[in-house]
Amino acid sequence: MATLILISKSPYITKDNLYALETSLNLRKMNEEVGVLLIQDAVLSGIQGQKGQVEELLRKNLEVGVNIYALKPDVQARGISEERMIKGIQLVDYGGWVDLTMEKYHKIVSWT
Repeated sequence: MATLILISKSPYITKDNLYALETSLNLRKMNEEVGVLLIQDAVLSGIQGQKGQVEELLRKNLEVGVNIYALKPDVQARGISEERMIKGIQLVDYGGWVDLTMEKYHKIVSWT
């Protein structure tokens, strides 16, 4: 069963992002289809070249086939250009978010 993990908090104020990304890796190891959607301040996690474990975990997720998405309006609202985002992160609009939750993923886990 496909699972979408929603992350909304900044990587600078909580370790929830790390726990969520570790969870997605573990689900993937169990051969589950997994996606992660970064929304609100969690889109800051997707910026390249940051210190800490978040970028490393995002890259590991991408390497094992986890789909990583970021909500484009939230990326734009924070003044982040697409070029600054980690390669492989897919930007989606609100319609894309609806499609992910209604059509692609059957379970939603929110780390908000």
